[in-house]
Amino acid sequence: MSEPLLSVEGLRVAFESDRGVVRAVDGISYTVAAGQTLAIVGESGAGKTVSARTLLGLTRGPETRTSGRIMFGGGDLATLGEAGLRSLMGDVVAMTSHDPLSVLHPLYRVGAQIDEAIRAHRRVSAAAARDRTIDMLELVGIPDPHRRVDAYPHELPPGMRQRAMLAVALANGPKLLIADDPTRGLDVTLQAQILALLEDLRERLGMAIIFLTRDLGMVAEIADNVAVMYAGRIVELATTEQIFLAPQHPYTWGLLRSLPRLLEVAGERRVPISGPPPSLIDRPSGCHFHPRCPYAQDSHRRIDPQLRPVEGEDGHGVACLLPTSVRRQIWQGLESGQDLPSLQHLAGSLMREQGS
Repeated sequence: MSEPLLSVEGLRVAFESDRGVVRAVDGISYTVAAGQTLAIVGESGAGKTVSARTLLGLTRGPETRTSGRIMFGGGDLATLGEAGLRSLMGDVVAMTSHDPLSVLHPLYRVGAQIDEAIRAHRRVSAAAARDRTIDMLELVGIPDPHRRVDAYPHELPPGMRQRAMLAVALANGPKLLIADDPTRGLDVTLQAQILALLEDLRERLGMAIIFLTRDLGMVAEIADNVAVMYAGRIVELATTEQIFLAPQHPYTWGLLRSLPRLLEVAGERRVPISGPPPSLIDRPSGCHFHPRCPYAQDSHRRIDPQLRPVEGEDGHGVACLLPTSVRRQIWQGLESGQDLPSLQHLAGSLMREQGS
């Protein structure tokens, strides 16, 4: 088996604050192969963006404590100096934001900003850079690129601004694109267009993508693998098919059940996850999800679960103290429409039978 393009091993990121230590990322590990998409999913504050920005050294500072390895291209990005990171960013690794106006400078034409990205890493003439810029605008599906190249960001509609931001990120043909919630704030039509564009670009350019989102429904068509994050940790790691057909973590069940479904017109309602996300300064003891988990047992308040392989599921990992057989029966009950009190009773009974 070939080496993965990116291998993150035990990554931890903590920030010193007046209120205490913010453990934003707490020992996550994953790999991304060339040409594949990994979706990292979780609520705001789960640690998705911090983990991604740390890959590029964007969280470094006097109040930041970072550990772990970030292996890419045979080297550890965590040990690179500022010069090495600058040469890397925008060239072999690129990142986009959910807000194009926070990336595109309002006082510079779109083409000039793509041109700058190209010439920062390539020794090319002004004419060659402009030709490449127009080609990039055409690649991301912006109509009439010869005219749009001289537009200012505010002159473009929202969907086109997203595409222009992608053109900046892809200008040098990166091997890895980190897309941070690129569909946030767009209507469903534009969301579908951006997702289709990312999938098309991945296939055409052969690059890997890390796709960060709060919406698990976004990943069904674009991702090969999914990492579900909660309180700075990966609580479930699986293929996209496994996540949708046989999810193993109660938090993942909550994310899935909160999605809109066609069955809602027949009376089925979305079920939100109860309670707010935990503080990353004062996290709950034991399983960090136990205050919001309807199936938590007494032991879950004391024992901190680690990511472990799921029995009978290759490549599927979960951090949950419920036995695999119990989780499977609960999920089957959820899928068949059983009410929550019945499932809570089932979970308690099965746990007592197994002596857990």
